[in-house]
Formats: sequence, structure tokens, C-alpha cells
Amino acid sequence: MSARNTLIRFPEPLIAVVALLIGLPGFVMPAANSPKQLTFEERLEAVVVDEVNTGLRREGLTGELVALNLPANLPDYSPSSEIKVMRQFVPSKAAGRWVLPVEVTPPGGKSVKVNITLETMALIHVWEAIMPVKRGDPLDEENFRRKLIRVNRRERDYYTENDFPGRYQLNHSISAGQSLHHHHIKKEPAVHRGEAVMIHYQRNNLALIMPGKARRDGQIGDVIPVIAGSTGKRIYGRLDAPGVVIVE
Repeated sequence: MSARNTLIRFPEPLIAVVALLIGLPGFVMPAANSPKQLTFEERLEAVVVDEVNTGLRREGLTGELVALNLPANLPDYSPSSEIKVMRQFVPSKAAGRWVLPVEVTPPGGKSVKVNITLETMALIHVWEAIMPVKRGDPLDEENFRRKLIRVNRRERDYYTENDFPGRYQLNHSISAGQSLHHHHIKKEPAVHRGEAVMIHYQRNNLALIMPGKARRDGQIGDVIPVIAGSTGKRIYGRLDAPGVVIVE
């Protein structure tokens, strides 16, 4: 029976201990893994990202940083340079383009102002049409769905309320996949042109109630023209409730 050479592999920590004990010449203890040192650009980017996220949260805005541009002629600063935001980031909206001034102080050097240009996008929940809806049609929640989108401008134009605008109608036709904007909708009138109303005439100690017709669509609180049924005279009154007009 022939013998075979067998290679036994010992764990590296054990080899290191044995080598140190017996004084193995030429043996160097492996260095422990040390964390990677960030470059100046990486540190600067981290400071800006933190300031932007803090500013958005502080102002109650939902957005994210999508672009950060350093000056083209930015010197090769030391990674240990001090970085300080000179002005607090206070956005007026979630989506926009901004300039954030930062003060950089290299070791043993003078402080330098660096302007960082950046862009943020808004994250908003909208009502998206799943089928075409024509102008003048009443809004039906079954024709829409909630969707999270990113926009880089005019986020306040979108209708983002959680409650669906069920008592509204469309000013403009919209196609499938289009998000609902504020200018697309208007409230369903409390009274329509030509609709019968009761006119309450109140002046001094005189109070009369007479039938009439609205001559214009109106919301509660609007002053609209009406035609008195008994005289055919055109008068103006305040729409106090659906079908009720007060003339004072």
C-alpha cells in the first residue's frame, strides 16, 4: 500500500501565532482592514446631501436631491479640509434648482467660498386617469387611481388631496395616464342657470317669498341674477342654500 502526501491547511490566525512564537524570519503580520478614507469630493457631497434632506424635512416638503454639481475649477483640496454650510437650506418648494454656498478651509490655509448648484424633485401623490374623461363630465373615482410621481417643476399645480374631488366637474378633457390638475376641475354648481329657485325678499320689516329662476350658475355665497316669477323682473340676490336666493 503506497503512502500519499497529505497537505494540512491551518487557519491563518493560527499560522500567525505560531510564526510569532518561533520567530519565523521574514514573517509580517497582516494588517487589519482599515476603513477607506473619503476623498474631499465625497465628504463635500455627503455634507450637501445631509443639508438638503434636513431642509426638505424641516419645511414639511417631500422631495429628493437628483443632481449636485461642483464647480469645474474646484481645487484639489485635502480630504481633511473643514467643510461648513454657510447658509441654511430653506426651500420654498420641493422641486427646483438651488445654489448652496459652502465654506472650505484647507489645513493651515484660508477659508474659501464654494457655490454648489443642485436640483431637487418633488415626490407627490396624484390622481391619474385610467381612461379618457370629457369636459363637463362629473368626476367618478372609479376612473382614476392614486399614483406617486416625481416632478421637477410646478408641483402645486397638481391636485394632491387624499379625498377625491367627487363634487367637481372637468373644465378640460383629459386622456388616460394624465394627472389631475387644479385647473382641470371646478366645483359642481349649487344652482344651475335656468333652475327654479325661491327668492326670499327681506327689507326693513317686509319679508316676501316668491318663485323665480336662476340666470347663472352659482356656488353658495355667490351673488347671482334671478328672474322673479311674478313680475319677470331681473334682480340680484345671494345664493344662501341650494335653490334659495336672498334679496336684501
